[in-house]
Amino acid sequence: MPATIAPDLAAAFTPVAPAHQQLHLQQPHLSLCTSSTDSPPTTTAPAAATPVLSTPVIATSTSPTDAQPSAAAPPVNTTPVLATSASPLSTSTQQHSLPSAAPPSPIKHHMVTRAQNNIHKPVRKLNLHTSLHQSADIEPTTVTQALKESCWRQAMAEECNALINNGTWELVQPNPSTNVIGCKWIFRIKRKSDGTIDRYKARLVAKGFNQRPGVDYFETFSPVIKPTTVRLVLSIATSHGWPLRQLDINNAFLQGQLTEDVYMAQPPGFIDSDYPTHVCKLRKAIYGLKQAPRAWYHELRQFLITSGFTNSYADTSLFVLKTGGALLYLLIYVDDIILTGSSTTQVEQFVDTLARRFSLKDLGSLSYFLGVEVLPHKHGILLSQRRYIMDLLARTKMTGAKPVQTPLPTSPPISLYSGTPLEDPTTYRTVVGSL
Repeated sequence: MPATIAPDLAAAFTPVAPAHQQLHLQQPHLSLCTSSTDSPPTTTAPAAATPVLSTPVIATSTSPTDAQPSAAAPPVNTTPVLATSASPLSTSTQQHSLPSAAPPSPIKHHMVTRAQNNIHKPVRKLNLHTSLHQSADIEPTTVTQALKESCWRQAMAEECNALINNGTWELVQPNPSTNVIGCKWIFRIKRKSDGTIDRYKARLVAKGFNQRPGVDYFETFSPVIKPTTVRLVLSIATSHGWPLRQLDINNAFLQGQLTEDVYMAQPPGFIDSDYPTHVCKLRKAIYGLKQAPRAWYHELRQFLITSGFTNSYADTSLFVLKTGGALLYLLIYVDDIILTGSSTTQVEQFVDTLARRFSLKDLGSLSYFLGVEVLPHKHGILLSQRRYIMDLLARTKMTGAKPVQTPLPTSPPISLYSGTPLEDPTTYRTVVGSL
């Protein structure tokens, strides 16, 4: 038997449209409520009263098509009303107000932007590229950075002028088959024994890794002095009270003569405007070449042998001179030289002779050599590596580290397969090699 609605209820409520007619109205942002906030709540409606659109109606469990309105009731508005109340068939009028503004339109795409997740670009409060050039205590890594500081520009000009005056190269037109190696600038700050800045050094270095063996170079070995030889000579000089002189050869690697044909690009920042396409044919060695240390050693050794020195068989970096009853010892480590002897006059004479052949810097009494500080004492000299250790700690960022009794942990045992391999082992090799 079909369900019916009482006449008094039919007069107070609006009939509900079939479900298939109200599907298109089921949108959460629409509102069709037109009830007045001033109407008091009522429980029954008089027979002559015209029904109003009040509380939205929700369909009952009985199909709305089976429910027929009372014949005595006046006509009602048949416009479908969207249900917004969760309580079915409420008998009290609920208060609703019209929205003051239209709600925002829904997002029509599924793209999630950074702004929606509150992700924004960081505000650059410090320009690191600019601040790098504000302090002359920082070593630049590129030519662009160095050219912004007058001290580095002057150092680059001095290096380039020294190369030209030394006759290191000549500009030639390259052949298509010529192997032209590149070059770059290396910038270093030379410091005194107390850590203060001594000078700014700009060095032009050839990219020797582009050299071809058997074409651009052959032999590369060059000897270096042994630490035991240095301690032995210092002990002899201290026990006899001999003076210790320290010399530094300027642009030492530029003195060696080359026997191979090596071609290099013009220095960055100093390209000849008249011959921009030419390359440098090297007459003498330059820093970075694989044969440069060997060429310099043979050039200096030949000069010392000509001056009367004898090369030691125990250490090829030790030279001994016996003349007029005087005895001189000369130690070589690349471009650093230690000179001592029984006669101060003979030492001064040889320094003048060496200065006429090579451009050198007389550093006076020995103070710092190969990471060892030489401190004079009333009973002799004191050798200390404090500065070397502090530089190593600063380089590895361990200045505030606490000392330990063992250099490495004894447990757990180290194996070849434990831990994670380093992406760049350069730092590890540098630190281990400095110990």
